[in-house]
Amino acid sequence: MHVRAKQVPVESHHPVRTPCDRVARGIARTIRLLAEACYGKRYCSRVLVVGMVAAVPGMVAGAMLHLRCLRRMSDDNGSIRRLLDEADNKRMHLMIFMRIAQPTRFERTTALVAQAVFFHGYLMLHLASSRMAHRVVGYLREEAIEIYTRYLDEIEAGRIDNAPAPPIAIDYWMLPHDARLRDVVMQLRVDEAAHRDVNHAFASHRDATVHGCEARFRSIANAVPQIMWITDGEGRVEFVNRQWSRYTGIAFVQGAADDSAVAALHPDDVEHTMARFHHARELGEPFTVEHRIRAASGAYRWFLARAEPEMEPATGRPRRFYGTCVDIHERRIAEAKVGEADRRKEEFIATLAHELRNPLAPIRTGLAVLDMNPPLETAAKTRAVMARQLCHMVRLIDDLLDVSRINNNKIELQLETVDLRGVLKDAIEATHASVEAGRHELIVSLPSAAIYVDADRTRLAQVFGNLLGNAAKYTPPEGRIDLSADVIDGRALIQVRDTGVGIDAAALDSVFELFSQIPTSTALSQGGLGIGLSLVKRLVQMHGGSVWAVSAGAGEGSTFFVTLPCAAR
Repeated sequence: MHVRAKQVPVESHHPVRTPCDRVARGIARTIRLLAEACYGKRYCSRVLVVGMVAAVPGMVAGAMLHLRCLRRMSDDNGSIRRLLDEADNKRMHLMIFMRIAQPTRFERTTALVAQAVFFHGYLMLHLASSRMAHRVVGYLREEAIEIYTRYLDEIEAGRIDNAPAPPIAIDYWMLPHDARLRDVVMQLRVDEAAHRDVNHAFASHRDATVHGCEARFRSIANAVPQIMWITDGEGRVEFVNRQWSRYTGIAFVQGAADDSAVAALHPDDVEHTMARFHHARELGEPFTVEHRIRAASGAYRWFLARAEPEMEPATGRPRRFYGTCVDIHERRIAEAKVGEADRRKEEFIATLAHELRNPLAPIRTGLAVLDMNPPLETAAKTRAVMARQLCHMVRLIDDLLDVSRINNNKIELQLETVDLRGVLKDAIEATHASVEAGRHELIVSLPSAAIYVDADRTRLAQVFGNLLGNAAKYTPPEGRIDLSADVIDGRALIQVRDTGVGIDAAALDSVFELFSQIPTSTALSQGGLGIGLSLVKRLVQMHGGSVWAVSAGAGEGSTFFVTLPCAAR
């Protein structure tokens, strides 16, 4: 389809906005400079070569679009016809100037060579980037308009003969029968302007599609709660979503992934993370690592970083890595707790076997002694040893049963109003042997007035017996243990203070957990299953009270506090 003169604005240019536009404009100007260098002001020859070359883009682009639509089984919305009409229009331009210029054999050969070179170059460009290919053609059309404008100036100045238009031009454009060369050149400019707009529109549509896809990707990436990132094949960060800046407080700057790692990762995790990433880059494998990332507050949280490579088909090397960082801090803490619980369970099983085996050995030995019919004094001592060991086993088993009952909510308290002073005296009597064995000084400070609480007397005595027993166990010989009680704001406050091994600050929160053992030297270790303090906490809570420990650190002794609600009197 040809366009009548004055239907299309001729003097307009597509602005250079992107790097793609700059490259395309540079290619178009290079082709124009080559034509000027070869033909100078021989406009007929220049137009002849331009016509031979200008017919190529529409033909190539139309054929490629035709094949693409066949593969995708999609509609072209008339684009194929527009491109092929452009190619046919350029063919007619060539035929018209063949009549006007009467080119020599050399000029024809030169035009054919130029067409062959341009065909192969344009085909490769179109395969690489159809957007840039259309932009190049759009700028070539602008350069052609400039050539035709100068040609028109030469005609109007009388330096080129304004010869009659050839019949083929009159018929094709439906010009008046007395049309001249000037009319033909003006119509050529209008055609070039129309094809300029068509090709720039094709390129702009591609730009809009690319920009639209990129905008949608950024919107989706910024809506994702995880950190998302992209690096190129060399490890340079190309993109991070806004979650990165929100979490780290670090503005995104394109650069090497190593720099980002140093800026945000825990110093202990940088080397391992980058070694894994560079290994993934070298082998083109998925990248996975767990590391700590610093938050804007300065705190570190654990993240799982994963990335999949996009491979370059020609080289088999990664072109990009698309990755995410997912917060797994709570999972890591939970795993650590499970691991610690497993470790304690294993220690508990080993300790339980040891604690049960210890009393069995003297019992077995005692039975062997009794079988020998020893003297009465020896038999009595043997029975006493066996009785003590049996009581020790019974206490261990009772503690285990108590833990099981509490965990399954099967323990019932026999509540009654009791004087707390009497309960504490029961606990003192129960642990008297342990205190005496350690040659400790026990200082008891109780009020003269009764402290009434609603409690299970046996269970509450068990609580304070455990606390006093631990104080005796973990205090070096000839230490001091203080037991005091008072009433504050309607609640009884009991303190058990010792001058023993103390508790590290990091262990204070875990001493009441099941199977937890207070770290101590072998010399002070007297066995135990690590369930005593757990029982203390649960029994106190069942009485409506609370318990906690305070210590200045290792070797500084400990104080255990218990509060209980006083009974209404």
